[in-house]
Amino acid sequence: MRPRNVFLAVVSLCTLVGIASIYPKSQSSAQVDVKKATAQQVRQPLPGETSSECDRILMKQRPLVNLGGYLAAVGQNDQAQELLDKMQNCGIKFERAREYDTVYSLAQAGQIDRALQVANSIKNNGMKGAALVRIVDTLAEAGNYEQALQIANTIANTDEAKTSQHQAFANIASTLASSGQFDRALQVANRLDGVYKASAWSHIASTLASSGQFDRSLQVANQLNGEYKASALSRIASTLASSGQFDRGLQLVKTIEIESAKPVALARLAETLTDARQLEQVLQLAKTIKADSGGQRLMLSHIGFSFARAGQLDRALQLAATVKGDKDKSEVLRNIVSGLAKAGQYDRAKEVASTIKDGTHKAGAFVYIATRLAEAGRVADALQVVSTIEDRSSRADERLNYIVMQLTDAKQYNSALQMANAMGDENEKAWTLGWLANKLVQAGQTELASQAIKPAFEIVGFDQIVRP
Repeated sequence: MRPRNVFLAVVSLCTLVGIASIYPKSQSSAQVDVKKATAQQVRQPLPGETSSECDRILMKQRPLVNLGGYLAAVGQNDQAQELLDKMQNCGIKFERAREYDTVYSLAQAGQIDRALQVANSIKNNGMKGAALVRIVDTLAEAGNYEQALQIANTIANTDEAKTSQHQAFANIASTLASSGQFDRALQVANRLDGVYKASAWSHIASTLASSGQFDRSLQVANQLNGEYKASALSRIASTLASSGQFDRGLQLVKTIEIESAKPVALARLAETLTDARQLEQVLQLAKTIKADSGGQRLMLSHIGFSFARAGQLDRALQLAATVKGDKDKSEVLRNIVSGLAKAGQYDRAKEVASTIKDGTHKAGAFVYIATRLAEAGRVADALQVVSTIEDRSSRADERLNYIVMQLTDAKQYNSALQMANAMGDENEKAWTLGWLANKLVQAGQTELASQAIKPAFEIVGFDQIVRP
């Protein structure tokens, strides 16, 4: 198999194993996969191949997918193919690469002409449109707007394809705005209609505010209606407040006409603040807003978070005390814990977390504390916090897996690797290390990636196929 085809085969393999490449499966789900794979095993081992090797492959197929992806990503195509062959020879069946996956891989590799050929060969209009949108997105992200627009214009005028075309133009407009090309972004957005146009304009208005062009952002937002206008004004208000224009931001929230949108606006506004006096003003306005319990809880949670982050723990707890119902109160307290941990007040955060009555929110609060500790380089303390969590709804390794992902998103790669290595379940540990290795390769952290992948291959028993 040619190197490129090996890569596509592994991409397909990862896709077929599915969402596990993004979110870890539960232990029971992994066991179901193993049972299915065992049922598929209908042949005797090949000459020179032991039954114990097949048993190991069947038990470790989930992490092996990530490890195969790593081998392909770093150009070890022969080893990737060897691993793929071993899995298939042991009865694990994979369908051929779906056209959409192939389009995605080709577009990411810069092979646009070939990606277009594959996309245009897809018979299903919905899938064809989605594949073309993927190509458009890739081009726009690379700054090739002319070619992106040309391809968007070619998407056929069927009902399903029309939706894809709107999505393509909306994505181009969004990317243009993010790059500061606002006039051109508005021109593209004006080619849309309905919710697509409104969504694109709302995004452009928010992006204008982020660039400091508040007057122009308001001009764009005020041409919108309904929820889209409310959303744009909400984001502009929070940006004004974070830029030091708190009074103007607060007044803007008051102008929002949809009452149910105001709690979200105040929640966003509060998260930008660390000034106790300003938070009191936000709280007073919050008390005047009629909102359903969900909106009220959201608003109070975020205000409580900001009070805690600003060092106003007593005020935050007073706010939580006004919330009725253990579950709702637990959610507000969990957000207060987040504010304390974000401010580095870990001991106080643990004290508040211990008072939370709802088990799920309590576990979530301690996981957040552990994540912030790990980000601060205090991995041993983070592990100690995780070890104290009592929550039957999730396992410790699942919590560690979540923390590894959060640390990776925050580019705290060394801490992520240390947390992954602390996992107890070998199957979960190998999966996590493989996932992390792939993310590290994408981030250009090749040395750390090799450190992550080595123990993963040792766990599954195939470290001999990795080239030094």
